[in-house]
This record gives sequence, C-alpha cells and structure tokens, in this order.
Amino acid sequence: MLPRNLSLLLLATLSACGRDSSGPSIKPLAARLDLGARHGCLTTTASLVCWGQGTEGQLGIGPISGDTTPVTLPSSVSLVSIAAGATHTCGLDESGAAWCWGSDTYGELGSDAVDTSCGGIACVGTPVRAATGLTFTSLAAGVSFTCGLTANGTVYCWGLNDTGQLGTSNDVTCGGIRCSPAPALAAGGAKFGAIAAGQQHVCALRTDGQAACWGYDGLLEDGRHINAQFLPEVRARTGPPPLVRISAGGYHTCAATEQGDAWCWGIDALGAGASVLESVRPIRVTGGHHFTSIAAARFTVCGLDSNGTAWCWGP
Repeated sequence: MLPRNLSLLLLATLSACGRDSSGPSIKPLAARLDLGARHGCLTTTASLVCWGQGTEGQLGIGPISGDTTPVTLPSSVSLVSIAAGATHTCGLDESGAAWCWGSDTYGELGSDAVDTSCGGIACVGTPVRAATGLTFTSLAAGVSFTCGLTANGTVYCWGLNDTGQLGTSNDVTCGGIRCSPAPALAAGGAKFGAIAAGQQHVCALRTDGQAACWGYDGLLEDGRHINAQFLPEVRARTGPPPLVRISAGGYHTCAATEQGDAWCWGIDALGAGASVLESVRPIRVTGGHHFTSIAAARFTVCGLDSNGTAWCWGP
C-alpha cells in the first residue's frame, strides 16, 4: 500500500516497482523501490537502503524512531526485489527466498524469529528468512500481511486475515483476530501470472489475462456500503481485454493491457470522471493515454505513458 502523498515519488522508478506486477520474474534490475505507510526502501545492485519511520523495525537496522536519510541494511542479505507493507518490509534474494523485517503482530513476517524489542510489539529489527521451504518470483505486501507468487503460479500468503486477504479460510488467530503466521496456500491453489496487494485485499492476473481478487470489498450493496467481511473466495473481475500488469491501492485496483490501456475497479481513483467513483467491474480510464507503468496508492493512481509523462487521478 502506497501513501497518498508519495505517489509522485514512485514515478521515477515505476518500471522497477513491485507494485506494478507484470509477471513472474526475479531478474535483477538497476533499482527497485517500494513505499510503505511511513517508510520506503530501495534495493540496487550495490546495496539495500531504507528511510522513514522505524519504530517497529521496518527499516531493517533494529527499532529506531526513524531516519530521513537512507540507512544501509546489513550486507549479509542481498535482495533483488522489495515489497513494503504498512509497518513491515519483505524482499527476495536471487534464489527467490523471502526475507522480512519489521512489525509481526499478525505473523506478517512469516518467521518464528520474533522478539518484543519494539516497545512490547512483536517485531524483527533485521532481515530474517520468511516462508522457509518456499521460493517466489515476486512478493506483495499490504497492511499486516504478505503474499508471494511461486514459479508455478500458485500464491502463498501469511499475516492478518481478518477480511480474507490471505485467500484462505484458516481459523488460526492472533490475539483473537484471524491470521496465519505460516504461509497458507491462497485461492485454492489457482495459478496466476502476477499479484498485487492493497490495504486489505489482493488482486492477481490469471494466465488468460483476466483479474481475480479476494479480501475486503466494501462496495455498495443495496445502496449502502458494507462493513469489512471475511471474503477469502476468489472473485473474477471480468470485462477488459487481457491485462499484463496490475497494481492495488487502498480500496481500488488498476491494471493495464499490453497496449497500455488502463482499467480500474473498486472505490475512488477509477479515472472515469467525477461521476464514476465506484465500480464492481473494471472500467476503462478515460483520456486515451497508453501507460507503460501504473501504480495505485491509498486514494490515488499514477501512470507513466510511453513519452515519459506522468498522469495521476483520484480525490
């Protein structure tokens, strides 16, 4: 989940951002950037740095109040991709192994190596191996949960599951709240080519280029907004041509076709004019722009067109 006021920061590295998922690959790029609620991390071929709030260890150097200057993480872990959640961070090394650090209140780190050095909050201040026994081609992190896409297209998720964002009906609880500290097979083992995590939901692209989502919905039912429900079942979002990249924001998701046409669904930032603020089905973003990259934030969306021009929409 990307904070609203940092959307433009991301545009300089949209092509390298894990939020704009375009298929399974862990090929090292020159740089990969992702932003959490109040922190950001950047991995390059030379180093991994993080900055911002660090009270729950999300900067990877132990619990600290924060740092406006990027701090370098231990050189013992070399990551080729990064995914920042609200108060935790995860990344992949070249072998596809996942490493996580930060808050672990609901098992979002997928590791047993947890302490309480963050003011009594369960956390890990430095990178630890997550989801042991599994390897991934990409990761996506939301608010207190993480999901990983494997090479064969299956998805595993761990962490908070109060609205079904893990794509499973497991009944494990953390302090009375539904969760899964261990990786759980999502969506009944369905196969996907890309995943994206929003605030409390996950959307993925099927092999036929159509989108499927699970977790919080919150759209109108009988003329009123529903409260958060436990909805782990996969729901298809049919309508647009085959999609090749996808990005999830707060309560909305946007995706683009091979030609760069953008489609959005959910609540806010749909890009279809001021009169269309909600849609269960994907609707086409107006303006005739063709985007090479797209990134959804909490309330907004920004895209980069083939000329390198940034376009943004939302409240």
